[in-house]
Amino acid sequence: MPRGRIVRDEVLLELARRAPGTPAALKGTRGLHPSESERNGETLVALIKRGLAVPETDWPEATSPPRPSLESPGLVDLLQAVLKVKAQEEEIAPSLLATASDLLLLIEAVRNGGEADVPILKGWRRKLAGDTLLSALSGQLSVSVDARSGKLRLAPKGE
Repeated sequence: MPRGRIVRDEVLLELARRAPGTPAALKGTRGLHPSESERNGETLVALIKRGLAVPETDWPEATSPPRPSLESPGLVDLLQAVLKVKAQEEEIAPSLLATASDLLLLIEAVRNGGEADVPILKGWRRKLAGDTLLSALSGQLSVSVDARSGKLRLAPKGE
């Protein structure tokens, strides 16, 4: 079942913050439909209590997202330009291929010697644009402006 199908993440965070102890205390929770609290109130309260009873030593380790380096915003802009060229070639919206957040994760993963777990590096997206983005990041792709058309031109380095 897709995440957020039953209860949205924002509602779960609110429930975790407030930790209501009774089904009646669930009422008025922003984003929680009254029928949901009536139908599953006992279960939600039981799950909240169960979560609160877990010792801190058993909590999952909280990880912070990596802080982008100072060069990353410029690289995101460059990759967005490359992505737009590839999207225009394929006549699809760039947002169907990758988001700015995906591109930032890609940059940081390549910088750290790994491969990002982002959609642009999987399946059809990788074939359409992912490998091209990796080429740009590794310096194997040049980006220039075509003097006649004024459009961006992508070419293997040295052409």
